[in-house]
Amino acid sequence: MKVDLGEDFDEPIEQDDLESLQSILLARENGSDGLLVDAIQGLLVAIVIGPEAVPVESWMPLIVDDGRAFESEQAAAEAVRLILRLHRTVVAAIEADEFHSILTEVERDDEPARLSARGWCEGFSLGVDLAAEAWESRMAADPRLLELLGPIIALAADEDLFEPPEGGPLPPLSDAEYEAALRELPAAAVAVYRYWAEHPAGVALPSIDAPHPVPRRRGGRSVH
Repeated sequence: MKVDLGEDFDEPIEQDDLESLQSILLARENGSDGLLVDAIQGLLVAIVIGPEAVPVESWMPLIVDDGRAFESEQAAAEAVRLILRLHRTVVAAIEADEFHSILTEVERDDEPARLSARGWCEGFSLGVDLAAEAWESRMAADPRLLELLGPIIALAADEDLFEPPEGGPLPPLSDAEYEAALRELPAAAVAVYRYWAEHPAGVALPSIDAPHPVPRRRGGRSVH
């Protein structure tokens, strides 16, 4: 499939571009069951801020897969172009400390709608899985990384995306706590990016008292 990146490829992706991408993804066969824009951004953030480079060939099939056929080859090419552009936008935003998360508004029974990080966290988890060994070994060894990931872990736990720790499930977040974690999510992403820049994978850390348990994603993989 030939993809024309377009003259605007180096420009930050705009809201109308994201809406176009969402529409293309939803129009696929079984499109709503695949990763949508919020989850794609979460996936890309995990790759950008993570411990090692992950090639496009490893992560693009998680989004553009054989099980969800696009309406046309042109639609598929445009989706890939916009996804690559979103990736460049995430890189630039993280590096400039100007990152903003993409979240979905969800309806709740008898309660006001609220922004949800469920899709974003699912995508982030998939991105972490692509470098799982480096993430897991460092999270087990260095409590600073777990602390920096705190808002993401809190949101993922509240959305029931990983198995409860020993002693039972964590108490649900109040609306105020959930909203606070959402606000902290962009800063957490930038902080983790800087952490890995300062403490690369494969470089020995100063002595730390004891290893720490790593949250486990439901299904046996890490969540993050």
